[in-house]
Amino acid sequence: MNGEEEGYIVYRDNYYTAFLDKYPIAPGHTLLVTNAHFENILDTSETHLNDLGKTIKMLANSIKRAVKADGIRVVSNAGRSAMQIVFHFHVHIIPTWENGYPEDFADFKPRTLLPREYYEKARTLIYNEVNRSNHNSYLIE
Repeated sequence: MNGEEEGYIVYRDNYYTAFLDKYPIAPGHTLLVTNAHFENILDTSETHLNDLGKTIKMLANSIKRAVKADGIRVVSNAGRSAMQIVFHFHVHIIPTWENGYPEDFADFKPRTLLPREYYEKARTLIYNEVNRSNHNSYLIE
């Protein structure tokens, strides 16, 4: 979020930014972060929490459609004992499949830095679905 690395942003509004995980667990694994700094959900302001559920739902549905997933996991860790590693509030939105990855992502390898083509393809698919949901998002070029 500090602009030091290239990110593949799929959504941004006044409170949140969503981008592809650098080392994804599954195709389409996306992080939703607050634009303002909060350590975790327990530290987050009421103002930021008001739209959190709506934003997660919109992104989860968009991601699910984009990568043809069967389900979605939504995860946020709060505190070291909960295995929080990055101390800036974020939510993982992770697609799941019953019978393996779809053909578009057949060569996907979890938890690795993938070829640029993966990130560009996933970003385009998800961003297009976000825009179809008529949500107020914009892409940072």
